[in-house]
Amino acid sequence: MATDKTLDSNRLFLLPGRFGPAKMFKPPRDGFVPLAAGNTEAMFRPGTVCQVYNNGAGAYGIEGFSELVYLQYDDGGGFTSAAKEVSVPGSDTLWFQVQNDHDDGTVDATGNPHAVVTLSAALADTNFAWFWCGGVSPEQYVTGMGGTFQTDNSFANTTDLNLACGKLSADTIGLIAGDGATEAHIGMALAIAS
Repeated sequence: MATDKTLDSNRLFLLPGRFGPAKMFKPPRDGFVPLAAGNTEAMFRPGTVCQVYNNGAGAYGIEGFSELVYLQYDDGGGFTSAAKEVSVPGSDTLWFQVQNDHDDGTVDATGNPHAVVTLSAALADTNFAWFWCGGVSPEQYVTGMGGTFQTDNSFANTTDLNLACGKLSADTIGLIAGDGATEAHIGMALAIAS
């Protein structure tokens, strides 16, 4: 398999509304990452979507709305989470539980329309946390969401591309260029003028 590449956060836009309409319009009082490992008990109703405005000033990425969703993390039998890593639904009975097991059947040739991006570097098994699910990267509200995201080797800087999720060569789930016909479209990568 070819070597993975990276994609700058300023080029990423995830499709909003994939988890329903936003119910919150201000960040939680303790922020989106109050505990590095997440919360052992749900502090919000699982599936709650919060929409915030990223002003793009200074080092805050690009201007626009960001959506974050409150879900439960499942380590999939020992998989550790990492900031900016893609997680997907991983339970047949708990619709709000996500995991990053790259060998799980939820990540296949068609991707997953409910893929989310992990904000915290070390989520503990069964803990609840916020995940980026729509709009621009929430760099104003979550330090560490700027910079590069790991992708597969199919991205070109000068072309707008559909984003999907899939297995990367590093045995993780990440962003891949979707063909738009057979893979679940979760966002887009914007072209950079050459």
